Amino acid sequence: MRVWLADAVSTGLTVERMLSMATPSAAFHSALSDSARLSREQAVQLIAAETACIDHPKIIESFEEIGRAGLVVAGDIDGEPTLQILRATYEEGRLTELASFVQGMRPFTLLRDKVKATVHDLPAGTWAVPDLAEDTGEARTADMTFPHDPELSFLSPVLRRAAAPQSEADKVLTLASSIYGMRHWADSGLAQGDKRLAFFQVDVSGRPLTIANLLTFVDDRVVQIRSCSRPWSAALAMYTRLESRYFDELGEEYFWPDQS
Repeated sequence: MRVWLADAVSTGLTVERMLSMATPSAAFHSALSDSARLSREQAVQLIAAETACIDHPKIIESFEEIGRAGLVVAGDIDGEPTLQILRATYEEGRLTELASFVQGMRPFTLLRDKVKATVHDLPAGTWAVPDLAEDTGEARTADMTFPHDPELSFLSPVLRRAAAPQSEADKVLTLASSIYGMRHWADSGLAQGDKRLAFFQVDVSGRPLTIANLLTFVDDRVVQIRSCSRPWSAALAMYTRLESRYFDELGEEYFWPDQS
């Protein structure tokens, strides 16, 4: 069971395989939709399709602890580079929860469109995009959680390029925090050598957004942060807020043209 997640991703994370390893009450959370109307089997179908639609996938990090596992997969969607993070929990050798997260608004949208075209018979509202409330311009504050290295590089869950060194990375982190405010850490994270996989939840204009972070440490200081998020609709809200508020301050290189 310890190698189940990595093996399944390497050889094919199919619907049948996930269900055969899961407890009857296991929960599945696709990065593509958080619709409450999805059945367990439909959520599994989305995760399987989501994983299958990532081109040239390569596992770049693997985390294992008793009862928990995490994977970071690098790949691309129609040539747009992306990351996918998978987080799994187990009980007595059986899967109890599996959640997926994706990096980059453009590849996230391309992935959503590919899966939407291939997975049918889903409940009404699966692909719904709620109207985004008018931006009040409120700037929230949140303290940085980890000490940062001067060479810090930060890849946002929604933006196009990484920000570096520390002064630029801290600027992007501060602007993002001004939109979502306090981070609510979802668990204690997974650790492997100098890497850590950590998760927190935030609120973007009333939409819950969960962010998965791959952290690299050097001498107890963070030197690299690569982040993914879920669900797609909340990631879009985050991207839209960043673009409307901070396009001029960040520069066009952080954004994709005609993203919707």
